[in-house]
Amino acid sequence: MFTFLNTSILTGLLAISIPLLIHLLTKKKVKRIDFSSLYFLKELKTQKIRRIKIRQILLMIIRTLIILFLILAFARPTLKGTLSPVVGNKAKTSAVMIIDNSMSMGRMVRGRSMFEIVREKVRQLENVFADGDELYAITVSPGTPPVYPDARYQPAAMEKAVTSLDVSEESTDIIAALLRAKELLDQSHNINKEVYLFSDVQRSGFLGLETVVNPIFEGTDIRIFVQPITSIGSSNLTISDVKLKNQIIEKGKLVEVEVTISNTGVVEETNKLVQLFIDEKRSAQATVQLKPGERQRLSFKIIPDKSRLISGSVLLDDDDLSLDNRRYFVFYVPDKIKVLLVGTEQKDIQFLKIAIGVSPNIQSQEKLASQLISGCFDGSDVVILSNVARMSEGIRHELIQFVDQGNGLIIAPGANMDLEYYNTWLNEPLSLPEFINQIGEPDNQQSFMSFGKIDFSHPIFQGMFDEKPESVDSPLLFAALAMKNNSKAQVIVELSNHIPFLIESRAERGHVQFFNTTMNGDWSDFPIKGVFVPMINRSVLYLSGSTERMDRDRLIQNTLAVSMANSTDVTDLVIQKPDESKHKVKPEINDSQYQVSFGETDETGFYQLYSGDDRIDMWAVNFEPTESEYQPIETDKLVQLIGEDRAVVLNDKQLIAEQVTTSRYGRELWKAAVLLVFVLLIGEMIIGREGEKASK
Repeated sequence: MFTFLNTSILTGLLAISIPLLIHLLTKKKVKRIDFSSLYFLKELKTQKIRRIKIRQILLMIIRTLIILFLILAFARPTLKGTLSPVVGNKAKTSAVMIIDNSMSMGRMVRGRSMFEIVREKVRQLENVFADGDELYAITVSPGTPPVYPDARYQPAAMEKAVTSLDVSEESTDIIAALLRAKELLDQSHNINKEVYLFSDVQRSGFLGLETVVNPIFEGTDIRIFVQPITSIGSSNLTISDVKLKNQIIEKGKLVEVEVTISNTGVVEETNKLVQLFIDEKRSAQATVQLKPGERQRLSFKIIPDKSRLISGSVLLDDDDLSLDNRRYFVFYVPDKIKVLLVGTEQKDIQFLKIAIGVSPNIQSQEKLASQLISGCFDGSDVVILSNVARMSEGIRHELIQFVDQGNGLIIAPGANMDLEYYNTWLNEPLSLPEFINQIGEPDNQQSFMSFGKIDFSHPIFQGMFDEKPESVDSPLLFAALAMKNNSKAQVIVELSNHIPFLIESRAERGHVQFFNTTMNGDWSDFPIKGVFVPMINRSVLYLSGSTERMDRDRLIQNTLAVSMANSTDVTDLVIQKPDESKHKVKPEINDSQYQVSFGETDETGFYQLYSGDDRIDMWAVNFEPTESEYQPIETDKLVQLIGEDRAVVLNDKQLIAEQVTTSRYGRELWKAAVLLVFVLLIGEMIIGREGEKASK
């Protein structure tokens, strides 16, 4: 299709008649002179006169063409445009700028960040739009927050708002941003509708790509301009993961921190420093050497000397992306673990009391089941139920709540245990298997069971043996409970007849362990065996601290949530963010307990919960690891996602305004018209000079 972008200038085509008029008006009139035909016929140069006439006609044509092409150049002729000249010149445009300001856009390219390149591209668009065009701008962060609340109708105001935006540490959701842009433009009444995507188009940023069946903009009149921002030869190491290898942490005991370093750049990294900080003090360091795509695990060993919440971080040397060079973690070193021992009779807990008394880090309190009252579990880290038959509805509810808050529970059976009560009211909320019946006879010691398969990788066995033993001094069990195990419970120790001896389940944030024997010596000799004391102590240590670590690591934009005991003072609760700003939080009562939640986790670092001046909790918030994976999505997949007839992938080497204009209206031919004018002027000048010479 051939059109003109400036049709008003075409009225000037009337000027092409000027050379013809000049030619006709300046034509010399014939003067009649009497002469001898013989004399003048001899003097007349017939051929020369013919050449003069041809030259004059040719000059007239050239001058006419000069005016014609000059006017056409000003009319801006275009070829194969997508919009008619009427739409292009007079109709308003609605456009949505999708700005990728996620963490990966902080990469440095030739001395400036990729996001600074985006700012420059947006500035180039100012001449593409006119006052009155409807301009939106959103980001690719989760929830696609707008850069400014409503549409702007002046390109300069839009450009100013976008260029004031900074790189965030948030992740990328490009598909959600495209859907949001489509939603905004569907509400617009303007004829021209456009979307501009400025991004490094990371493959990891297209969440849910496999679930998109049809192209997003299929069947619409919306055109999408994609400006990929690329980096060549980037250098980047990132911290993919930090975790504690110890499941049981004690003051004065060795703690191993495992750090995973990945090379997501395209150059080999040699002798790069990795530093470990504990409570902002450097505690260890190492160097790594990684080829592109490789990863390496480092192990740092520390010995915590205090019982409290401890903050830690791992720091890398500077590279092209500094935002992923630090990762934070938090762990808890308990002081005195408080255990509540509950039995039907005193003998049900006497061996447990002796075993726990061996550890200086564990304090125990004893109660008979008949003495349990409301609030009896408050202040305890672990509760052990030994041969407890049943409990009141209120106590049962508080026990389940106690576990849901992240505390530990150990259950041991006995002759008094009401299996039907446990199966009906406790086992399901605690994710325990169904108890079937008692097998074996406690009085018949000729028939017994012993340990079979043992999962020595479980944390309760870490530190119990110098090395994995071939066998364990197994207790003799004369009776146990048969049970219908489920997939929710993990078998740690199995008996020789394949009945579980020790199982573990998780209920909400807490952990539950079930020992399939009595703790009073009625069903086995377990309480007097050498493995009894270490297994009970390690179980208590594990159950008191595992959830404390698991629930303190978050990714950016995750909600922080914690349940607190009713005894906690909740009148002055404040969350302190990494930038040290403080935000009051109001607890809610849910299921008879206080719950605090905080969702403004928009930066990485430590978030601390205070009650007055007392710090009562802390979390480590980190970047999404996929933000350091720079592999872009394939262009054909991107075009297929958008719609093949809707997508325009812009060239990074050309000015964006020129490419948009070309795509809107077609390829402009005014430059060719101007070139023809210059060629014709030169031709006119040459022919004119030859005419002057010939006339002399």
